[in-house]
Amino acid sequence: MDSKELITQAMELYKLGRFADAISIYDKIVELFPNNKDAYYLRGVANKDSGEYHRALDDFNSALSMDDNDYRAYCNKAIICERIGAYSEAVQAYRLFLKYAPPQYIDFVKFAEYRINELEESSGM
Repeated sequence: MDSKELITQAMELYKLGRFADAISIYDKIVELFPNNKDAYYLRGVANKDSGEYHRALDDFNSALSMDDNDYRAYCNKAIICERIGAYSEAVQAYRLFLKYAPPQYIDFVKFAEYRINELEESSGM
């Protein structure tokens, strides 16, 4: 089975809310195809949604180490950083999301701008 087939299988499990099963398949993909940035990103999403924030953060950082323009990873990283109280890192990740997000993501752009303003005001940045 190639990585695309495995990713499709993991995504189907994720959609069913079977995060642990999806993560298990993503683990296999990462083991077999260690340069597959999408596997790291998608495993990060599954880890985030199962409350495994530090693991998700590691996955998003791994994806970003392979592609530092990945706006999706920056947005998810920012959300996790907020959840774990790493507010300055959240602001930095939101700013990088804004830098790389395509124009059609206007709602996410507005959300990121709002969160940056809120975080800077509340923490005195």
